[in-house]
Amino acid sequence: MPNQTLSRRVKHCQPCLTLCLPLAGALLQFGRLYGMDFAVQRKEAKIVKSIPFSSSLKRMSTVIDQPFPKSDLPYTFHTKGAAEIVLDMCSHVVLPTGEVTVMTAEHKAHFTDLLTSLSDQALRAICLAAKPVSDPEVDVTESESPDMICLGMVGIQDPLRPGIADAVTACENAGVTVRMVTGDSLAIAKSIAKECGIYKVQGGPGQGRGGAGRGRTGQGRTGQDRVAHGLGNNMKYHLPLASAH
Repeated sequence: MPNQTLSRRVKHCQPCLTLCLPLAGALLQFGRLYGMDFAVQRKEAKIVKSIPFSSSLKRMSTVIDQPFPKSDLPYTFHTKGAAEIVLDMCSHVVLPTGEVTVMTAEHKAHFTDLLTSLSDQALRAICLAAKPVSDPEVDVTESESPDMICLGMVGIQDPLRPGIADAVTACENAGVTVRMVTGDSLAIAKSIAKECGIYKVQGGPGQGRGGAGRGRTGQGRTGQDRVAHGLGNNMKYHLPLASAH
């Protein structure tokens, strides 16, 4: 299968990488585990153009003046972003041997299963892709047929801040119902909410069951539920939570 799943996780970036954004630093440190020398790579390629991360597009791109392996074109367009978006832009994939081949239905199924697995572990799936180009000014991701090459997929963990779970418990003990509004996928939202003690699949006496559209009594949406659902595009999922009332 393409891009063999790597199980190592990067918990902390080395001091020399902490000047990067957390995501970039984690990716660089991950590369170090498998022999990548960032200093050498940076000297060999000059950044020609950068397209900053967009929260609406969920991706960012960089063009370097270095040919993609076995390509005659002078530049390489790199993109990283939300896996479910970037993966759909790819028509080819790099195999573990380094060979570039057409992405088959089997390859796509492999990545789809991997995406689901990462989400179930509360890991944000990031897809890395590239394409040889002749014009560095053209944004490949904006074209109707990006035809990019999938380089792989990684899972990024966004750990809870210290004290979050204790704060949730304190709120519930004080009679405060804690609600969660998120733009993450349902699987990630559930996993994170469980980790901090917000989402409970099966409540105890006097508590509701976790599920869409149910409040403490399980008789339908509460007033707070309706407010949360009224947030529209700012909210993908609303997880009604066990009440401490």
